[in-house]
Amino acid sequence: YKTEDYGKSWKLITASMPKSVHSFAHVIKEDPKMEGVLYLGIDNGLYISVDDGEHWMQLRNNLPPAPVYWVTIQERFDDLVVATYGRGFYILDNISLIRQYAAEAREKDIHLFDLRPAYRFNQREGIKTDGISFNSGRNAPYGADINYLLRDSSEAPVSVEITDLEGNHVRTLRAKTSAGIHRLWWDLQYEAPERPKLRTKPAGKDWVAFNEEGWRNLRTWDIDIIDGQRGPRVAPGWYKVTLKVGDQTFEQQLEVLKDPNTDASVGDIKKQVAFALDCRDQLNRTVGLINSIELLRQELETQEPGKSAKAQEALEQLRTEATAIAAQLYDINLTGAREDAFRSPMKVYGRLAAVAADINGSGIDFPPTDQQEGVYEVLSERIEAAQEDYRKFVDMSIPAFNKKFGGSVGRSLIKP
Repeated sequence: YKTEDYGKSWKLITASMPKSVHSFAHVIKEDPKMEGVLYLGIDNGLYISVDDGEHWMQLRNNLPPAPVYWVTIQERFDDLVVATYGRGFYILDNISLIRQYAAEAREKDIHLFDLRPAYRFNQREGIKTDGISFNSGRNAPYGADINYLLRDSSEAPVSVEITDLEGNHVRTLRAKTSAGIHRLWWDLQYEAPERPKLRTKPAGKDWVAFNEEGWRNLRTWDIDIIDGQRGPRVAPGWYKVTLKVGDQTFEQQLEVLKDPNTDASVGDIKKQVAFALDCRDQLNRTVGLINSIELLRQELETQEPGKSAKAQEALEQLRTEATAIAAQLYDINLTGAREDAFRSPMKVYGRLAAVAADINGSGIDFPPTDQQEGVYEVLSERIEAAQEDYRKFVDMSIPAFNKKFGGSVGRSLIKP
């Protein structure tokens, strides 16, 4: 019940609630920033009203049907904290969209909600000794939560595009097309570097398998390169978030904040990000070269050598040249087994990914070191040398073979 005259009269505000033996209230709270938005904990769940109790809707979102004994709102981050009886604590991150829904969004067909600032936190690594446990808590996903409303399901594609304020592309995220309020998380990363597609098998290892599309991943188990295969994190600053529903667009601005626990300046972080983007772009260049030479190697493996011994010898020479180019770029003996990392040294791709991982690691907020930049320059020179060998191969060796022996090598030719 609600009173507006200090208890002289009362009004029932839960008439629209479903009636059951669990419908009695344990706690009711009003939103600290918007009158009329209520949070009601009953004996088997949580309900929300945006019109001061006239109507109620149940909030589930993975919340079990447990007695809700208390709710509170963490006002700095707008997180709703729910205490249950016997089922632990639950946190709904960022309930500001509930206020926006009450104030303006509930009458709209499509709405992109305001964005709260996101922190570019660095992860603190430690030793966890309790193992897998059902009583362990779980952090919210890393980055920025992006929330949007679709009144009806959309037949047109839905996506979220992130750019900087100068319009430079940062990331594109796929989004759901079904009706309702949806939340997706941007991990504050740029687009990840592309991945190589190997179309040949290591010599003497015919048991190595391809996928249904006829290629396999270049899998290196060395843990030092994993972060290098992810997109760099953005620098602190402002970014534009655009919701695209078919031909319609809706925009909001998002502020990314520096980790308050880091001593690095924003300028230092921008240098770090610029170097990480250079590494990513160089990785993409390397991947393009690997994919191109792999297509040619695949074609050469199936090429008919001709009847003459000279034609067979010339074709084998082409295969040897192509393999030598590939061997500069990646370990051609990789099978996908974990032990591969101990058998042969990494080549340009793996080493460059390791440099990218070094600058993209979770615990740093500093500009690149002289050593990192030096290694990057050495690897860039090696990539340029491999690129030059590839050019000579496709501009000289292949045409010469085709002209002399009437071959058709080069149908899969790609010039990265």
